[in-house]
Amino acid sequence: MAGNAEPYDKFLAWAETVPHLIGNPLYHWTYLELQRYFGIDEPLNKASAPEIWKAANEKLRYDGSLSVYGIFKGFKVYAVGTTDDPADTLEWHEKAAAAKGTGTKAAKIVYIIMSILYKEIYHEQSKWKSRRARPESRYRRLYRLLQHLQQNH
Repeated sequence: MAGNAEPYDKFLAWAETVPHLIGNPLYHWTYLELQRYFGIDEPLNKASAPEIWKAANEKLRYDGSLSVYGIFKGFKVYAVGTTDDPADTLEWHEKAAAAKGTGTKAAKIVYIIMSILYKEIYHEQSKWKSRRARPESRYRRLYRLLQHLQQNH
């Protein structure tokens, strides 16, 4: 839910909405998640919301399987990609990758972008060589960006 309200207030608003969602997948997903991950079988509505909020937060606080790394492990997450600034360091990615027991590889989406750019630029360079023409400015900018990313990562 968007907006500046506190998370608890957003949860209460959602809880008030859920009973009106019968027949909508969001209704079923809400119940499935409460049951599967929190062991809560009580229907979510305005009256049950405060108790469900408390029980779910207790489970989040004390159940290691619901920590970030616990979720990674439980759902067998292989890789996590982010869309950080390409100029950012890999400090937090390296810390996440080094976390014991996660088995998760942290990767930056920038490396995927770099490989796409590299293929695009390589393809265009082969055209330039065959035509003996100067590169188009769009590809020169991409090439400079690729060089910058390779130097800084």
